[in-house]
Amino acid sequence: MRAPVTRLLVVLCLVAACGASGRQKAIRSSVLVVNELRDSYLVLDKQVQFAIVDTAKTHEDGVKRLDEYEEKTKSIDDAFAAAYRALAIVATAEDAPLPNVFALINKLKPMIDGLVDELVKLKKQAKEIKP
Repeated sequence: MRAPVTRLLVVLCLVAACGASGRQKAIRSSVLVVNELRDSYLVLDKQVQFAIVDTAKTHEDGVKRLDEYEEKTKSIDDAFAAAYRALAIVATAEDAPLPNVFALINKLKPMIDGLVDELVKLKKQAKEIKP
């Protein structure tokens, strides 16, 4: 999970020293970083949902906890949407500032890290429940 953010920081440094072609490379690299974060998030999201189901005591408990989880992850979905919108803007508008995109992308990392923490907690609960 740390690799995409590290690449993003390298890209940010390169953008500061590059012209128009460097800008396009930075945009392409940023799209790749966001896509990689999104792919990682989707895998993690699926694991968390399965862990919630595995640790649910009843059907109603599982539904309630899945609804709560969905509400929690809405901000992550919104952050991805904002990052993709910002990338579309900088890709089509020559004067759109790239640092705004980088700031949005950097907001995603702590959100995804929070899901990793939740998954670890849920897996621990599942081990305690199952013999």
